[in-house]
Amino acid sequence: MIILEYLQQPFFRNAIIAGLLVAGLCSYLGVYVVLKRIVFVGAALAQISSAGVALALLLGFSPILFSLLFSILGIALFSLIPFRKKIPMEGIIGVSYVCASALGVLFVAKNPVGEARALNFLFGNILTVPKAEIVLLIFITFGIGLIHYLFYKEFILVSFDYEMALAQKIPAGFWDLLLYVTLGITIAFSIKSAGILIVSAFLVIPAITARLTTNKTKWIFALAIFFGALATILGLYLSVIFDLPSGSAIVATSVGILILITGFNLFKDLPRRLRMSLVLVSLGLSLLLPLSPVTAETSSPQTPEPVPLLQQPLPQQPSRPSEGELQTPNTGSLQPPPPQPSQQRMGFLQSLNPDIRVEVNFVGNRTFNGEGPGVEAEILRNRFTVKEVELGLQASVDPYARADVFFSGENLLGDESEVGLEEAWLTLIRLPLGAQARIGKFRSLFGEINDRDPAEFPFVDRPLVLTNLFGDDGDIETGVVSNFVIPNPWDIHMLFWLGIYNGDNEVAFHGGEARKPAYFSRFEVFQELGPATGFEVGTAVITGVNDPEGEFRTTMENVHFELEWKHPVLSQYKSFDWVGEVFLSQREGIEGTEDSIGLYTFAQYQLSRRWFVSGRYDYSQLPTDSSSREWAASGIFSFKPSRFSTVRVQYKHIGRNFDENVDEVFFQFRFVIGFERPEPF
Repeated sequence: MIILEYLQQPFFRNAIIAGLLVAGLCSYLGVYVVLKRIVFVGAALAQISSAGVALALLLGFSPILFSLLFSILGIALFSLIPFRKKIPMEGIIGVSYVCASALGVLFVAKNPVGEARALNFLFGNILTVPKAEIVLLIFITFGIGLIHYLFYKEFILVSFDYEMALAQKIPAGFWDLLLYVTLGITIAFSIKSAGILIVSAFLVIPAITARLTTNKTKWIFALAIFFGALATILGLYLSVIFDLPSGSAIVATSVGILILITGFNLFKDLPRRLRMSLVLVSLGLSLLLPLSPVTAETSSPQTPEPVPLLQQPLPQQPSRPSEGELQTPNTGSLQPPPPQPSQQRMGFLQSLNPDIRVEVNFVGNRTFNGEGPGVEAEILRNRFTVKEVELGLQASVDPYARADVFFSGENLLGDESEVGLEEAWLTLIRLPLGAQARIGKFRSLFGEINDRDPAEFPFVDRPLVLTNLFGDDGDIETGVVSNFVIPNPWDIHMLFWLGIYNGDNEVAFHGGEARKPAYFSRFEVFQELGPATGFEVGTAVITGVNDPEGEFRTTMENVHFELEWKHPVLSQYKSFDWVGEVFLSQREGIEGTEDSIGLYTFAQYQLSRRWFVSGRYDYSQLPTDSSSREWAASGIFSFKPSRFSTVRVQYKHIGRNFDENVDEVFFQFRFVIGFERPEPF
């Protein structure tokens, strides 16, 4: 059963709410645990609190009351004894942990109601949290959050430099004790709901993960809460999909996130050329290793009935949903089917008539604070605009090739109106080794969203990172790119792209004026996680010179994922799509290499057949100045009467450290006459 179906059950909704509350509290306080280097103090307090729970069950008293009492005793122990110079702190922690563990086991063994109930209290079962405990956790979260909001500076000072606080005549002992008290209360109430395993993990792992991600103190707290919440949601999802214990799945997911961030940091610190070499070597190995055992098994494909060429999807590309529809591709066949001859058009004149498409993108904007950057933002600000009218032509050249041409007129009602050729390419359907190729002018395949037409985005505007890296129009290149399916014995759909472009983009590269081209590669994996869920993950690299003389180079890396779910029964009414991308940029210049990072994540949930609600978060450093950064949050409502029309409203807030903030509202109406745009290559 899919997690969204489980959400219809009250017990699972309670588990998610309780897990998020525990993750938020413990992950936030875990930052102080890591800053003060008292990781083992947190673990010892959790063990002492669990011993109190075991004793309460043995005596028939309230587990929460005894858990809180033992936590306070542990706090008193750790706060007072360190001032006795004869007893080292490490010794007190070790003795307390061992003693609490032994007492907990003894109390459980002597419990007359049996070990099962006691172990359930000790190790927690987040799937059995009642509403009363959730209400209690909400009050505890609000109270502790208020205390830390009011006395944030004092807690930070005593955590970073206790001696400095004493020198400034600040009652450091009181604030340190208060910090320990909030930590003990959190542990006492969280263990009852989530268990010692989850509490101990969230007191350490999210804070360490956040510390590896940023050096800004406030961002460490925010990211720790984010990583804790992410581990909770993904852990519960994995426990449902793979039938795993929920607590262990959450902790394992948190550890997995830590490993990914650690590996990313190690990879980022490597020299640029070594990073590119590792990417290319790994792609080459994945391409070469599985070739031999699969070829023999798929050497005799059956020839299906002829299908008109224009109605065929590209066989190598996993099915990506059109806007408003989520489809799960069939990846059972590792080899693409043989090319089918196109349906013969009747008559000479009919053979000269291509299919025609007209797309109109109407956008309205109201800016309340600040002004958005760039020419596009200036044109759209505080007006209704026919942002783009697109004319598309599509026809079969022969049974093995298809041509697509798109003309675009932008900002036709403004002073900056432009009409010209947007894209024109030839797609070669069948090449040796089951490959395909695209030749001409088209949107580069660098990323999950950049290769789509902006009017077909599930939001009105382009993410900040794409605008900063490639400008208002995105990365449209002239060149050739080829892709092919990588056979493998694991029944996993793998795609690999190689391309060479002029480097036409004037923001990222040289604008096509130099002789040195831009090189591109991409690797992508698609796997079905169930009958209605598909997961796609990939990486891409693009590099080219950024000046006409060819002295300096820009290299960018991308990691992206997409999770698609569609209700197995109510497929037209319920769906969910989650996309995320991270971009790294290394831009060489006269003053050296500027490293920058940007990302966005977008999630969309289908409320009914035609209504969708979604949200997006952006973060981006400027590629020419990594100290300048901006972030944005957007909320979006979409109404889609059909695949050929969309009405959308979007609110967006942008925050910057180099300019004023921006608040604006977008209105979009888009409709299409004619054929649907080809799927991204």
